[in-house]
This record gives sequence, C-alpha cells and structure tokens, in this order.
Amino acid sequence: MKDYLAAANKKTFFFLATLLLVFSATPLFLTADDSTQELPSYVSYDGELYDSLPLYSHLLQSINHSGQNSYTLTLEDGSVWEANPNNNDDLTYWENDDILLITQCGTYFSNYNYFIINTQNGTKIEANLLTGPLKENVYSCKILYINRSEGRIMLSGYSAWELSSHENSLGKGWRDGDTIIIGSNNDKTSSSYPTLLINANRDSSTKAKQFFPPKQVHVQTSRSINDSNQYILEIEDGSLWEINPNEGLKMASWSEDLTIEISQNQNAQSIYNFFIIDDATGDQVEANLISGPKDDSPHARHITRLFKDGLVLNDKSLWQISSLDSKIFSKWHVRDAVILGNDRQGDLEERVLLINTTKNNFVRAKQL
Repeated sequence: MKDYLAAANKKTFFFLATLLLVFSATPLFLTADDSTQELPSYVSYDGELYDSLPLYSHLLQSINHSGQNSYTLTLEDGSVWEANPNNNDDLTYWENDDILLITQCGTYFSNYNYFIINTQNGTKIEANLLTGPLKENVYSCKILYINRSEGRIMLSGYSAWELSSHENSLGKGWRDGDTIIIGSNNDKTSSSYPTLLINANRDSSTKAKQFFPPKQVHVQTSRSINDSNQYILEIEDGSLWEINPNEGLKMASWSEDLTIEISQNQNAQSIYNFFIIDDATGDQVEANLISGPKDDSPHARHITRLFKDGLVLNDKSLWQISSLDSKIFSKWHVRDAVILGNDRQGDLEERVLLINTTKNNFVRAKQL
C-alpha cells in the first residue's frame, strides 16, 4: 500500500508539473533540430531562476539502494554521493537525467557537507561525496596548472579560475592532476565568487570565480613538411593545419614552443579560410584545416547540448551564438567537434570563433 501511494503521489506530482510546464514555462530539454526554443531557465536552490544553464550543473545518472534505508546517487562524471536517509521522500520524485546543482550544506550540526538540488522540481537533499569522478570519464575535470602566487588554477578544457582569498585552498595540499567537481556557492557573503570547486582527492572545497583570458590560444605541438611538400602544423588537440606554401618559410622561423591564435581569413581571393597567428610577434600565415581534433585527445572539444541560440561544450562552457550566424548554426549537431578561435576582424560583442570541424564552418560567439 505504501508503494502504491508513493507511486500515485508521484504520478499526481508529474501531472501537475506537466500542466505547469505546458502553460507557463519553456521545456527544459532541447534537441539539435529544435528551431524555436531559447536558452532555458532553471530553478536554483533558493527558488530564483537562472537565465541560462549554469556551468556547474550536473546530470543524475542513477539512484541506487545501498542497504537498509540508504541510497546513493551517481552523476554524469561517475562521482557517487551518499544521500541523507531523512531525505528519502524527496528522492521519490527524482528521475535519471534530472539537472542537479551541488552546494554547501547550510544545516547546523549536520553530518553532511553538501546539498544536492534538483533544479527541475526544487527539492534538495543532504549528501556526502563517497567516491570522486571516474578518471576516464569525459565529464571529469582535472587541475592542469596551479598558480599559487595569484591563487588561480586551470582545469581540463582550459577553464581558468580565481580562488577566494579568504580561503585559498592551494595551501591545503591541492596538486596538479587532482579531480575537481564544480558546484555552486550559496554563501551570500561571498557572492562575487559564485562557484564552489570541490576537490575529490583532498576532501575539501573552496569558493571561486571563473575568469576569461582575453583571447583563445593554442599550443603548437609539431611542424612538418609531408610528401606532397605541404607545410603542416599540429596543435595540442591533435588537429592538423595546412599552411600556405608561400608562407611556409615564415612559419619555419617560428619558435618550437609556440603559442598561436586562430582567426578567420576575410580575403575573398584566398583559398585559405583561416589565419594562424604567432601570439608573441603577431606574424600570421594563411591556413586550412586538414583534419579535426583527435577523439582521444584530452584537449578536444565537442558539443554536448544545443539550444536555439547557444550550446554547451564537453568542458561545460556555455556559449551564445551571434544572431548573424544563426543560419549556419542551425545545421550544427550534438557531438560535432569544435576548435576555439578569435574574431580579430569584427566589431561584434561575440569575439570568439567556434570552428566546427565536422561541418567545416564557424560562427561567432561569446561565453556566458
């Protein structure tokens, strides 16, 4: 009888929720072929609405019974969380693929360190992290570089973060290679740091804010001349670029540990679509993309979610597309590979190029 009532209550809840969505809200999930829906809003832990999908959202993969009255949650990155048994009634309404937020637990004298909030029905549970994300999982974030003097770190996917000076965790044993789970900071006294970075290896967390480098850069990993006398440049994601042979000697003079930019070539008379630019000197050569990023490269980016006017990449970065490029963008799909470049020739607010190597075209965008 108890199971029957729980099921009935659940059906009633979803019936009412469906009516609410039909009459008053934008649908939460969008497909690659949807041409009418905007970037959606999601309910936060305090009932406020986000204007766009938060960078620090997670997907519920499964709820598992762990013995007696206990349950664990597995998220998209493979991390496993122990739920407070006192919150089991709330879990009744949770479904696989629900969008979740993780934040600090604000309950006094609680044995649990975090709240996990279901953004689609507004319920929350107390939880502790049992095991960190799986190393081989594409959604796992790792620390690539630590700048201890400035209190900054860079994560896989090249997202850069500044840590709160009040609780700089870099002196608490954080190391390159540590796995990070991105959550939301609900401490209103430090709202300038809206993100919570949870170190799964050190069982600690810190407040942080993302900062965006002024331009998108790449690292040259090799240069060569193939059997067809083509000048080839490879960058860190494994993509290969053919250089205009008339400019091959210029490229050959560049340093080995080169940092480069990629920008569009607006010369209508040229057969080359892009410029590759020496970030140190500003020297540039014309280039075409030969092959996209390698699938097994940790630096490769691809689309994981699409909206009418935006997308999410596998590093969880959210991008809004210029309305001038909406026709091109309408043909993009989930799993398309993307390389980031810079719009050096335009006056638009969207200063980043998203180069779709699957479709062999690009759009202008800004990161949200």
